[in-house]
Amino acid sequence: MKKIVFLLLLFCTGLSLYAIDGFTFKDPALRMLLKAQQENNQAWASNEAFLEAGVLEYESARSMLYPQLNAGLDGGAASSYINSTPVGIELGDLYALSVSPSLSVSQLLPSSGILTGSVTDELDATITKESDSSRQLEWDESTLSFVIGISQPLFFGNAYKAARTQLTESHEISRITYLDNRNNLISSVLNDYYNLIQTAYQLQLVQSRLTTNTEFEKKMLREHSLGMWTKGQLNSAKAARLQSEVDLIRTLSEYSSAGDKIKTLYGVELNIDISSVDIETIPFNAETLAPFQLIEEGNPETQINKKRIAIAEADTVITKKNSAFNLNLGSSYSLTNDINAEGFVSDGSLNSLAFTLGLSMPLLDGGSARKTIELKQIQAGKLGKDFNEQKKNTASQLQALLNSITLSKKLAEIYLVQEETAAFDYETGSRELELGRITQKELLELQIALDDTRLTILENKINYNLTVLQIYRQLGLDLSLLTGREGAE
Repeated sequence: MKKIVFLLLLFCTGLSLYAIDGFTFKDPALRMLLKAQQENNQAWASNEAFLEAGVLEYESARSMLYPQLNAGLDGGAASSYINSTPVGIELGDLYALSVSPSLSVSQLLPSSGILTGSVTDELDATITKESDSSRQLEWDESTLSFVIGISQPLFFGNAYKAARTQLTESHEISRITYLDNRNNLISSVLNDYYNLIQTAYQLQLVQSRLTTNTEFEKKMLREHSLGMWTKGQLNSAKAARLQSEVDLIRTLSEYSSAGDKIKTLYGVELNIDISSVDIETIPFNAETLAPFQLIEEGNPETQINKKRIAIAEADTVITKKNSAFNLNLGSSYSLTNDINAEGFVSDGSLNSLAFTLGLSMPLLDGGSARKTIELKQIQAGKLGKDFNEQKKNTASQLQALLNSITLSKKLAEIYLVQEETAAFDYETGSRELELGRITQKELLELQIALDDTRLTILENKINYNLTVLQIYRQLGLDLSLLTGREGAE
């Protein structure tokens, strides 16, 4: 098992270095948007607060496993009333003061026992009134006490280990959730940015087609007076121009909506110059992603489910411990010394060693303890079954994503050939139009075919990148490395 975990860590680390560490986005607009997300996006701020709260909660709970040190200070005063009146002392003029500073420490042991220790020093003083004008303070002997003790369950059933497991695994769930949320937010930025680019490109195409259709309709109107076009052909040209206007209105709305979304979420306004946009391809090598039995372990959902199973099993251990009888063995050692006013230890000192044995057990609970344990075991078992099913689904999802990558690469080759063909046909058509061998409408159709092919290439690049991001998220890799940010702690 340890070997598999080691190979997993080595595998995922190597994949991360190969796939992410050597690449960061260079697009200035995208980098600005990613920075704006970190500074202005509410979801980003909430996720950072989630991490901070999780760390504080973990440290607060973990502190209970460390030594607990406490200091105390007690004091008191008493007035003594004497029955006789010695020379120089009046009735009721004898006062006793006491000050008792203390220091105590306790430590929870891995065996579920508790180790305690304390030091107490009680200082006593007497104030007497010898005359009307003077008082005298006399320090009596002080008592210094030292006590150390231990209380140890004889049957603790790994309760301490179970409690520590719940603590650490819960913290790991918070950390994994934070990283997955952050990866999701980074993916959202890229998705929003790509959507803006795509609609900007579509807007450019629609505007170009509207201009071409408008000019073509005007040309047909001029030539119609010369008897070159029929009424039906004129209506067809007008319909094409009107359709282009409708397409422009719709595309303008989509582009405006995409821009408004970015402005609302990230607080920046982007004006896309489509001629200068170049979709950077995120590096990816599918051969590094086998075998699946290792890849699954990096999946955030898989990791979280594994840790939930560990927490549930630990909860069962603790429930069994709390529901069973408790046999406790205790022992303590104390040392008490009296110290006189000159700082010397008096002859009187007390050493004591004590042992205690305690037994407690539930007698009648209506079967509540047994049913609670059974419920915990059923819950843990269900989590285990769900975990196995989830692993299968993860493998299936990863395979589907890999198939999408393979398809995108093949389509990219096909689209490249189609673009070359469409560009050649358009250039040939332009020459044919000059020679009068084809009509303006036929050339427009060739231009539309070329534009559509280039739009398809752009969309395929975007889909490829988004699919790569999904795979990296499935592996639990830190997408912030793509942005040039520091990775998660």
